[in-house]
Amino acid sequence: MSLDQYLFGSTLTITDEQVIALFVIAFVVLVLTALFLRPMYILTFDEDTAFVDGLPVRTMSILFNVVTGVAIALMIPAAGSLLVSTIMVLPASIALKLGKNFRGVMLIAVIIGFIGMFSGLILSYIADTPASASITLLFVALFLLVNLGSRLRK
Repeated sequence: MSLDQYLFGSTLTITDEQVIALFVIAFVVLVLTALFLRPMYILTFDEDTAFVDGLPVRTMSILFNVVTGVAIALMIPAAGSLLVSTIMVLPASIALKLGKNFRGVMLIAVIIGFIGMFSGLILSYIADTPASASITLLFVALFLLVNLGSRLRK
């Protein structure tokens, strides 16, 4: 696997096993999110409160980091590190500006992620540009627009 493939990915070179592994990790993430939404909310904002509430802070942190690491490792050959970084950071950053509460931010981030990915793929097809670059530019533009809009409201 070349450096270029790690940076930009190639959906044409992923194997059936990688696709299955991606579906498995997506299922695991959905199940863990459904089961641990409230504990993760507490842990995310204040570890001391989570510890006092009796949550297994260390175990949850390790589990969260392992699942995140596995998801990133599985995604990089298909999407590339540029796009994986974009997908991990920008939808959440945009959603933080738009959401009013934790669940709202999560829902907005997922919706923005899907819309951004789909729109970026369409843009890539129309403009005949690399998909990861088109998606990344679209997310960056949306992030800048949301930040500009929030500054103008103040």
